[in-house]
Amino acid sequence: MRMESGLNIIMKFSKIISDKITMKDSLEIKVRRGEKSLSKLWSVFFFLSALATAFISILEISALYKAIAIAFSVISLFYLCLYNSWFRNKTIGVFNKVANKEEKFSK
Repeated sequence: MRMESGLNIIMKFSKIISDKITMKDSLEIKVRRGEKSLSKLWSVFFFLSALATAFISILEISALYKAIAIAFSVISLFYLCLYNSWFRNKTIGVFNKVANKEEKFSK
């Protein structure tokens, strides 16, 4: 259950940050994601969902609680990875930094 509370905290934090940025700028900008960034976001979603499901499945709790915890985790991760702009931008930023480091390392 610690993982769900952690996901809940991250979700609330990213919602607050996203709202503050939107309120501060008072200008709404819609950016369409390209195929590369969407594939990265889906990959992150599936990886984190698999990780959360694996952690929850090894817990010694009843099957009903496991099902509820997995459903909550997947829904939370779906929102974070695919609908929350702050989290999406941070995720893409991490991918870009890793790609830049790989380019510097290979030169």
